[in-house]
This record gives sequence, C-alpha cells and structure tokens, in this order.
Amino acid sequence: MHSPCGRVDVAFMGDYMSPWQVRVSREPMEEPSWFAAFDGNTPPEIVAAFFETLADTLENLPDQLTQSRSIHIAEAARLLEQAGWDKEVTGTHTRITPKGEHAGLAGLSIQRYPEAWQDEEFGPYTEPITMWAGPKGGADRWEAKFTRDAPMHLVAAATRSLITTAPVERYQEDLDPAVLPYLTGPNTAASARAAAARTASPAASAAGPGSANVVSAPAAVQRDAAAATKKR
Repeated sequence: MHSPCGRVDVAFMGDYMSPWQVRVSREPMEEPSWFAAFDGNTPPEIVAAFFETLADTLENLPDQLTQSRSIHIAEAARLLEQAGWDKEVTGTHTRITPKGEHAGLAGLSIQRYPEAWQDEEFGPYTEPITMWAGPKGGADRWEAKFTRDAPMHLVAAATRSLITTAPVERYQEDLDPAVLPYLTGPNTAASARAAAARTASPAASAAGPGSANVVSAPAAVQRDAAAATKKR
C-alpha cells in the first residue's frame, strides 16, 4: 500500500519473519529515510497502534515522520521506565525489561555507542532499536525492529500498547499456561473483578458465536509471558 503523497509504503509480505514492513521517505521516489518491521508473532494491538499513529502523523504533522530521531535513549525508554520496568545500561547497550516474575520476558533493547556523538556511526538502515517479548529462541517470541531514524513517537505508540493493562481477546487454546490465572471471560475466576475493564474494551461474552472459547487477559501479562499470538 502507498500513501496518497507517495512518501509512505506499507507492505504485508506474507513472510513469517517480518510480514509487516514500513518505509518512509522525505519525498516520493527518494531513498527511504527509515524502516520498521514486525515479525509474524507480534501482537496485532502493537502493530495497529504503530500504524494508527503513523497515519495520524502523516495526515496532521507529516514533517514529523522524517524529523524525529529515536536513538536518544531517554526518550525511547521513558514509557517503560515510568511503568516501573528495570533499565540495564552497558557501554553500548540499553535493555529495559519488567520486574519480578516476568523479568526478561519482554523489553526494549537499544544499541548505542558510548558517546552520544558517535550514534551517527549507525548507518541509516541499521536496526539499533528492538522491541520484543518471549524467551529468546522460543516459538512464541516476537520482535519489532526500527532503524536509526524512526520517529520516537511512533516507537512510543508501540511501547504504550506493550505495557497497557487493557484486556485483549485471544483463543484460550492458543495461550501459554502461565497466563491462565489472569484470564477473564466465561467460567473464569477473574471475570467479576475485570467487569469494569471489559465495559471499556469488548469482552469475550460479546465475541459472538464460539465466544466460549474466547478469553480476555491484561495485554501486558500476555505479552510478558510471550503468549499473545500463536498462529492459528
């Protein structure tokens, strides 16, 4: 798909590794300014949050698509830190992950050089920013990658969706056993205390035919447990 202005291309490649790919240019037919890619296990809510913010920015503040830099560590990590996630910083790498029982099961990883001015050493098409969830090497792990000049507010939109506690709908048989205690929906123990949340976000009971097999759980819990989206 191409934007009417010709600056934004969005493709569904059908490739399990990175089916959703985005490239943005300053002008039509120019070399892309930046890329983003989401692999086949990435939760649809995260992909949707990124694309919705991209479309809104293109319509209302198009220059921001090629003027904002994501490589600044404090900006890219701010939402996760505010949510109480831990930040680990080394000379060339920053890693932000949840605390407690979900530590290491999701996070934002940012490669960098020891000095800020050296960030220019990253080529425009390198991917120093990775959002991820799931044990490394696990079948359910997913990753979203952003090149050096991807706008920070688009990365933040995806990050905000990663940490939200709003319920999401999934088929119960597609979930890891680790998230089952958090489920809401027909015949689940957490249904009563999650009624208010389901009012704001449609519940399993409104899912229509077959809804008995559809359950809802806080999005952050599912993503931290790397069980958000198995392919059906």
